[in-house]
Amino acid sequence: MTLLSILIFLIPIFVGTIIVHLIWDKNDPKILLLKFALGIGIGIGLISLLYFVFRFSGQSWFLPLLLGILLLLSAIAIRTWKPLTLFQRIPLTGLQKVLLLSLAVVIILNLATFVSISLRRPHGAWDSWAIWNRSARFIYRGGEDWQRAFSGEFYWMFHADYPLLVPLTTAWAWAVLNIETIRVPMIQSGIYLFGSGLLLFSAL
Repeated sequence: MTLLSILIFLIPIFVGTIIVHLIWDKNDPKILLLKFALGIGIGIGLISLLYFVFRFSGQSWFLPLLLGILLLLSAIAIRTWKPLTLFQRIPLTGLQKVLLLSLAVVIILNLATFVSISLRRPHGAWDSWAIWNRSARFIYRGGEDWQRAFSGEFYWMFHADYPLLVPLTTAWAWAVLNIETIRVPMIQSGIYLFGSGLLLFSAL
């Protein structure tokens, strides 16, 4: 289930990356990593917004819709593809090598910490299960009454007014997988954690 959950998230990531690539018409290899980092957030955001609109239709063919969008954008990107711009590789200085090694150590430690916390607290801290995953469960399980996730009857500490990016992302992944697995919110949090770092690194 972990592998399937990861594969599901690759769809919006690729969709977002292709959109960024089509809008930002520059094939410099140094910029491709930044395009990918930007595509992570853009793709997940757009697919979540699409799922929000899709929920009003009451249909169950969201996965074919996602795959169709991905194939269409891929075909456009392939048709408009330009050769990569060649650039001269500049040798790294001693300080740069030390900094890259330090970065690798930080990434490994972050990954180990993320895995450890995920295994020890699979449902996350209070904010995770009381706010984000609760809203996702209302949306996923609610059927025609899924909009009750935003009910003003909830006690204020459960924050029914919070933005829907995180819960909708969890809900559409559950809908596509047809199972309510805790791996989805785990992987989503990991994507935001490392995606934010990748965006900072690639931008610099």
